[in-house]
Amino acid sequence: LALMAASCRTTTVQPTGSYSPGQKALATEFTLASWNVQKAVPDDFPTYFRELARKNPPDLIFLQEARSGTEPIPGFGGIFAPAWRSPGSGTAYGVQTMSRVKPTSFDNLPSRLRELWITTPKTSLAMIYPLSDGQQLLALNTHCLNFERFGTGAFRTQIEDLETHILAHDGPILLAGDFNTWSARRLEVLEEMSSRTGLREITHFPAPRKSAGTGFLSRFAGAPPHLPLDRVFVRGLEGEEPTVLAIDFSDHRPLTVRLKVIPKH
Repeated sequence: LALMAASCRTTTVQPTGSYSPGQKALATEFTLASWNVQKAVPDDFPTYFRELARKNPPDLIFLQEARSGTEPIPGFGGIFAPAWRSPGSGTAYGVQTMSRVKPTSFDNLPSRLRELWITTPKTSLAMIYPLSDGQQLLALNTHCLNFERFGTGAFRTQIEDLETHILAHDGPILLAGDFNTWSARRLEVLEEMSSRTGLREITHFPAPRKSAGTGFLSRFAGAPPHLPLDRVFVRGLEGEEPTVLAIDFSDHRPLTVRLKVIPKH
């Protein structure tokens, strides 16, 4: 705990991989893969990465709990947005967004507060992608604060910061990641924000998605075991073929969904 409290907050983004030179815009139909890969990446992580791409080839990949040095699969460029750096190893952890198409802009959105007030922060990564119909897609990859037994103050602060970014964008929006919605109160905060911003959750993913589970800590926190932590919200998009891939390298399984841009009227 002392080591985590001493961890260095870091916000400098790092480019990874190389974008496809032939792709200047995302198509109006594209596939998202969102996956919390659980910090301790083994040497054979590329094997699981290739399996993800083989089962349902994505156009956008959102990773949470990624660590510095995680390279994209061939043909993908990306941005790694660190939330904190271990003072022992120097390894940074955060979120990473990958695609074949280069974004026109990006922004790291670190949480203003930390887990348990003194340990590690979390972060989100906002990317703007050109779409082939001339619109701009706001793609928000997020990992929300988790450890808050009583109240939702820290979680609410992070959600409100996301809301500010969402309200400033005129166009299609994709918000996905690990929201740590392990309680009804936390889910209510998220749903209230989605209602205010016109976001709609894609809910028809098959089981099992990662939830709080039935362990001692979950029971102590009063966490319903059925609430999923990983979620996908959209505005100006329709979702098809939501899938949970049976890849058990992490304690979360990857979510994939086919997204279609709703034409402008």
